[in-house]
Amino acid sequence: MDVEPQQALELAVLTMLQDQLGYTAKNSGRTGFGEPPPTCGPTFLSVWHDGSRTITSKTMLDELHGLSVTVTVRCELSWDRVVKERDKLEKRLNAVIAMLQKDCHDSRVMNAANKLAGLDAFGQAIGFRVPMQCVGLDPVQRKGPDWFAADLAAGGDPPSGLAQTARFKGPQRVRSIPTATANEGG
Repeated sequence: MDVEPQQALELAVLTMLQDQLGYTAKNSGRTGFGEPPPTCGPTFLSVWHDGSRTITSKTMLDELHGLSVTVTVRCELSWDRVVKERDKLEKRLNAVIAMLQKDCHDSRVMNAANKLAGLDAFGQAIGFRVPMQCVGLDPVQRKGPDWFAADLAAGGDPPSGLAQTARFKGPQRVRSIPTATANEGG
């Protein structure tokens, strides 16, 4: 069953990161806004997007999709030694960026997303056509119990950690206006 293009893009990225960097369903997933689930372990990788897109043409639906990857690490050290946790976070994000930036050369993410969304038929003039690229990283953020959806009534030390998001733009999805409405809204 085909999925929506943004969902396909997120699933393609998540699958690639799991396959290539060793993430599992327990320490990675698609999330609403980058936050980890309450049961996450020491590290969690979130693939997500805020739903915004840019349309760049008047005569066709030429859409630039986006994607974010947030890595969260629980701090196992006291805050005065948090720099070591920040270093772990940087190492993980550098690996994510290196892996996904390769899409500019081999289009594996874009091709996988097209397949998941049913946009890969031979000779089809629609689908993701221009690979994505990393456009920057948000600042490292300190995260408290609310980020981890912690139950403070349960007692114990509330969780804390660090999170940082890498933002990707593209891939570009091209559709002609006549075919854009033929299969949508069902």
